[in-house]
Amino acid sequence: MNPERRHAGAVPAHITAAIDRALDASDFPRAVNLAQQALGAGHRHPLLFHLRAVSRKQNGQFETAMSDLTEALRLAPNSAGLLMDAADCANALGDHGRAIQLAGGAIARDPRQPIAWYLKGYAHQILAQFGPATTCLREAVRLDPGYADAYARLAHIAMGQSRRSEARGLAQQALLVDPRNAIALLALAAVDVAEDRPDAAQPRLATVLADPAAEPPVRAIAKTQLGDLWHAMGQTDEAFDAYRSAGEIWKSYYEPHVVKTETAMAQLGRLVHDLESMPPAR
Repeated sequence: MNPERRHAGAVPAHITAAIDRALDASDFPRAVNLAQQALGAGHRHPLLFHLRAVSRKQNGQFETAMSDLTEALRLAPNSAGLLMDAADCANALGDHGRAIQLAGGAIARDPRQPIAWYLKGYAHQILAQFGPATTCLREAVRLDPGYADAYARLAHIAMGQSRRSEARGLAQQALLVDPRNAIALLALAAVDVAEDRPDAAQPRLATVLADPAAEPPVRAIAKTQLGDLWHAMGQTDEAFDAYRSAGEIWKSYYEPHVVKTETAMAQLGRLVHDLESMPPAR
């Protein structure tokens, strides 16, 4: 049984039925609106908190999303889905150690979830723990051979360890699934620069920078790699402009993100403490 469904009696049946109909019809905004109305009326149910958390996550409101996930997990502590979303929020909030714990909790409850392995591997990679990162990411692609982001991050790890041929193969595998995968394109561009192939690297970086969906950190890395490319070609003015642009992107992105709200971090700490004291689901 889905642990989020065990508390159905806490909410009037007509509300949960309406939410189920909205979800069955793929009308997520209506489902969220219904959940918000129910929460506003004082109802407590893990599904209500989870729906609002997912909506907030999609809007980049990770602190408030974590608050909702904390409440949802108190009601349904063995939900692998809730734990994965909490791990995703922890990564977004920059607390990668806790993301590892939360994703590990999800894996303990359901080891067949490739997303949980990916989130754990991603956190290990950010912390430069490349051995555990590789293990987790390889498990993610074993469970889901079409997991482009996992292949792309494995490519970055391989490139960072100067395994160029392996990095190229992994990045190309990611691009077979997602031809515009920014992480894979950056990994391939790094291989191209290392192999003195600027004509191959430049269009890859241009593709990343032209993508309106590319997140600021990705754009900053692309600009930095472009600066390295120009520098290697002796075009110092262009390299300087690229580096300056990368610096501006990093600054505009991190200034509002570096200092996280104490409330969100305190809630996350309490959540992890509570979950660590609970045994895995049988």
